[in-house]
Amino acid sequence: HEYVIVDLELTGLEPKKHEIVSAGWVTMQSLKINLNTAGYMLNSDVNSLLQSPIYHGVDNTQLTAQGAPLSTLVDTFAEALNDRILVCHNAQLDWAFIQHVAS
Repeated sequence: HEYVIVDLELTGLEPKKHEIVSAGWVTMQSLKINLNTAGYMLNSDVNSLLQSPIYHGVDNTQLTAQGAPLSTLVDTFAEALNDRILVCHNAQLDWAFIQHVAS
């Protein structure tokens, strides 16, 4: 089996109210991490970081300078997922955000 392991940084815990700040991922096959498939993207469409930089360290300057539109982040992550098994740090929370932005 192939896996894609993802970590999302968020502005809060409610998918309908808060936003994805960034997504980082890597694929794994046969218990080996493939660093060539590592991806990391910032979401330039974030409306308000609120207090979240305290936790993840991403600020508005980084989002503006290095970010991509949320649609690009979603499309790029979907390509990485491509029939792989999704592994999340907090599956219930991360999956809720992924479903919300993909709908």
